[in-house]
Amino acid sequence: MKKLIAIILNLFILLLLFGGCFAMPEEPEKVLQKVELLYIKDGDTIVVKESDGNVVTVRLIGIDAPESVAPEAYTEKTGKENSEYGEMASKHLEELLKDSAVLYLKYDKERVDQYNRVLAYVYASDNDGITGMVNGWMVKEGYATALTIEPNTKYAEQFEFYQKTAKDAGIGLWKYEGFAKDN
Repeated sequence: MKKLIAIILNLFILLLLFGGCFAMPEEPEKVLQKVELLYIKDGDTIVVKESDGNVVTVRLIGIDAPESVAPEAYTEKTGKENSEYGEMASKHLEELLKDSAVLYLKYDKERVDQYNRVLAYVYASDNDGITGMVNGWMVKEGYATALTIEPNTKYAEQFEFYQKTAKDAGIGLWKYEGFAKDN
């Protein structure tokens, strides 16, 4: 029993330590790009408008949500099928961003992927300012898995920790046997 309490206490301390790293980064005006949210494409992809009016598709770095709107050619190539879990992940992302018309993007080392999507850590905001990193929330709340692709690895350890915690607790999509079995 004492061992279990010690483990829970240590996990709580780690959550407090890592939880804060998804709040507002230091000097946000120097590291973040302000954009307008146009719409959510799926659980790990959004479409935004930059200040110059350019519309871009943004892939959230470090996470992977189940597919919900993938074209047939993509699903044939990857073997990843559109699923109800993908729809749930998309709805969860919509819920997270429902009050955030303005978002902020932070880049890692590589800014564009092979599909010409912008790669970014996405920060939500409200009337009081930046509220936190959406990529981290999706994994922490169990609606996406951690996906590390070099060279964009700045938060890989935190995302892996969030995934393990969500999986162990059976929250979000992890509560569904079919999702847990496939991941």
